[in-house]
Amino acid sequence: MERSEFDSWSHRYDSDVRICDEAGRFPFAGHDKVLQKVYQGVASSSKSRILDLGCGHGSLAKRLYNDGHVVVGVDYSQNMIDVARGEMPLATFYLHDLKLGLPDELFGERFDVVISTYALHHLNMDEKIALIMQVSKIASQCGMLLIGDVAFQTEKELVSCRGRNEALWDYEEEYILFDDLRERLPFRDVSFQKISFCSGIVQIKFQAERALPHPTPSN
Repeated sequence: MERSEFDSWSHRYDSDVRICDEAGRFPFAGHDKVLQKVYQGVASSSKSRILDLGCGHGSLAKRLYNDGHVVVGVDYSQNMIDVARGEMPLATFYLHDLKLGLPDELFGERFDVVISTYALHHLNMDEKIALIMQVSKIASQCGMLLIGDVAFQTEKELVSCRGRNEALWDYEEEYILFDDLRERLPFRDVSFQKISFCSGIVQIKFQAERALPHPTPSN
């Protein structure tokens, strides 16, 4: 989707998603539950630095902001960022295309939790992997990444959903297939929670990698 299309959709995005979710229709069935589960995964921690990739209007980030977390948001739409900034005046926002990875300004910073909801389906698999690897470099010592999106654990589930929702399926988007994603990631602590027939949450904990002992150099 072009940036201008995101900007045009921004004024009705929340209502369109809510209607789709309440009707239990693809692709947003389970949307509110996904956001609630991601929120719970962050809110249970102490006051943290949060990076929201694809923050949109900031409906999830605002809850974390109001809880006292420090929020940084990245989005592709200036209109959506303008709305989010109005709700969170002390937060920091970057207008950026995640297909290009993280904004340069974020390298050298540290975040306790990185979240992304309903954004990464716009990236192909290589772009997803590259972005996740960059996130691992800015995550704090006990950092984690939570991805809530249109997602399936197995190819069988994806194919079944596509067959039942052919008229609504967007072939320009690449929905998360967890089994394939996990196979391509070098991290040990990667898990998936199914939320609805077309949504789920991927959790990656980076501290497990940092706990590995450094190899002893051979003489």
